[in-house]
Amino acid sequence: MDVKEAKTCCVVLVPSPFQGHVTPMLQLAYVLRAKGFSIVISYSEVNPPDNSKHPEFVFLKLKDGLSNHDASLLNLFDIIPEMNANYKVLFRDYLMEIMEKPELYGQISCIVYDHLMYFTTEVADQLKLPTILLRPSSYGHLEAACAFFPTQEGNYFPLPDLAISF
Repeated sequence: MDVKEAKTCCVVLVPSPFQGHVTPMLQLAYVLRAKGFSIVISYSEVNPPDNSKHPEFVFLKLKDGLSNHDASLLNLFDIIPEMNANYKVLFRDYLMEIMEKPELYGQISCIVYDHLMYFTTEVADQLKLPTILLRPSSYGHLEAACAFFPTQEGNYFPLPDLAISF
């Protein structure tokens, strides 16, 4: 999006870079754009969106320092906290830049963030910006998480008797 086209109100979207999290945020972006909001989407170096397919949005790249990491399920418990720590300062700086230039981006109405991007709440609280949590998960995911996390706390995973060989 050409910054000259900014509308009066801006919504900042913060999707998680993982499979199944970016698409719902982009779908929401199109709905909000149709309602007259300008859209700013922050994104990670891990699994970045194709900006050329969405020229009506402003994209802000957050350098996460994780591009060399394996983003597999087994590594998510390490990646998510590191990603949140790495993004916090840069994201705050981006928001302050947007707030200083409302004629370019529009006045920030709110930040919509993925539940895995929890650093957003601390930054938004510091800048006194409202937030909306988007949790693009299914009920099945919630059930699995409720079953999985207690077993993690009890040190049941990885299963001690399970040896996987290839």
